[in-house]
Amino acid sequence: MDRGIEHVFVNAGTDWAPIVEAITAARELGLATPNFMLMPHENTAMSMAHGCYLVSGKPQMVGVHNNVGTANALCGLINAARDNIPILLAAGRTPISETGSAASREVMVHWGQENFDQGGMVREHVKWDFELKSGQRVEAVLDRALDITMTQPLGPVYLTLPREVLIETDTEPEVQPRRRSFGATAAQPDITAIERAASLLAAAKNPLIITSVAGRNPDNVGRLASLAERFALPVVQHCPRCLNLPSDHPMHLGYQPIRYLESVDVVLVIDSEVPWIRRDTVAPLEARVIHVGVDPLYITYPIRGFEDDLAITGQSAAAIPMLADALARLIDEGDERIATRRLKIAEMRQSLQTEWQETRRIARDKAPIDPAWLATCLDAVIDENTIVVNEVGLQLEQMNFTDPGSLFVGPPVGGLGWSLGAGLGIKLAAPDKDVVVVLGDGTYMFANPTPCHYVSAKQDLPFLTIIINNSGWESVKRAVQNVYPHGKAVKSNDMPLVSLDPTPDFEKVIEASGGYAERVEDPRELQAAFERAIRVVRVERRQAMVNVICQ
Repeated sequence: MDRGIEHVFVNAGTDWAPIVEAITAARELGLATPNFMLMPHENTAMSMAHGCYLVSGKPQMVGVHNNVGTANALCGLINAARDNIPILLAAGRTPISETGSAASREVMVHWGQENFDQGGMVREHVKWDFELKSGQRVEAVLDRALDITMTQPLGPVYLTLPREVLIETDTEPEVQPRRRSFGATAAQPDITAIERAASLLAAAKNPLIITSVAGRNPDNVGRLASLAERFALPVVQHCPRCLNLPSDHPMHLGYQPIRYLESVDVVLVIDSEVPWIRRDTVAPLEARVIHVGVDPLYITYPIRGFEDDLAITGQSAAAIPMLADALARLIDEGDERIATRRLKIAEMRQSLQTEWQETRRIARDKAPIDPAWLATCLDAVIDENTIVVNEVGLQLEQMNFTDPGSLFVGPPVGGLGWSLGAGLGIKLAAPDKDVVVVLGDGTYMFANPTPCHYVSAKQDLPFLTIIINNSGWESVKRAVQNVYPHGKAVKSNDMPLVSLDPTPDFEKVIEASGGYAERVEDPRELQAAFERAIRVVRVERRQAMVNVICQ
């Protein structure tokens, strides 16, 4: 507990025998220990740690079994790496010795589980990896790991633990309390670069802000809202992974930057790996581009062709107020250009709202159920105490999010199956919140649902699962349509490798862990079904599911 780790999400194996013994001994002595939680699957553990960080802001720890446990955790590790999540992944290492120690190999798999380089399995996706050596102080190694994972850009680290080392007796003095928080202080944005950015924005006729994850720091939502409102800077949230700007903000222009790129003259990108899809732009972007972030060039991405006129390194929490102050020195908030732009943005926003309203009207009575109607019904039943976790398919245009931390969306790498575990972690970190997880039917199968529903029941972490069930891999179908719009597969009545018919009875999976479930096919019944399910979660404190048969 001294190192601030509150929970350890563990899928143990034979390598964990010394740790199991140590936990038991510590409890008998009345010593404080983290909450070691048994996880039936490693991807559940990684996703749960991921979700817990999103709410708590604290580093997380996951424990797995040797190389095979590492392999199962790898998808979650890649998600964490691309989403800048600080997780210490600790894996056992099969015993090194065949004889001579109580920790020596005792079962057949101990030979099969040895790698020449176990850390090599994950090295491309972690900031640091290390194997604990005999005689080393464990707390010194843990401090090193936690310092690195909590230094910007954040990301996971990996530690292997040989069983022979774990059984050694510690003869050193007691562990000393940590004197400082983990991680190095973040680099501050260069003031000269900030002033250059402000000059470009002040002179712009049609500026645009694009962000994906500025709101990961909840205080940034208010900072961005203030900057945008004061200087009439419209904001597009491209592939947002959290709430960056309230849905009802007058500068909120939706989620599709491609609508505006031809007419803008300055783009301010804040914390966005992919601010727009380059192949969708009809002509080379002529606007000046400013990018602000802790790693504005995204150096871990092998190829990324977005050209910046000005790339500013630094946390957006510092950069946004600095930009606001610099802009205030260059242009008055009552300037006629700002007033004119404000009116124009209001018209653009009204046009968007009209489009979205028409989409709702058309979707209302469709059967199978239209995902736009699903989002509309969900929006009608949630409140300010709800956190929505969306992995695939939820149409944000039909939702109204106003509070920081009320929305989390899957990582930018698309390691599917993240959301169920993430929802559990979010519920663990925010037990008084209602958590709603929205995902597709294929994604649900990726999510190891049996382990997730088991953990929900065992740990008393009830949440609502909504399955957007279209009986297929929509992303694969869409990719074929984009690459071969006039191809044979598009014309086929049975596109290969897409259909998931016959759809399973997913309701029985959650019922096996004591959950409540409904299947809904009639759009007129959907909102009432959501209301019943949320009541089960809130009042009965049971997990619930609504399996929505969709287009």
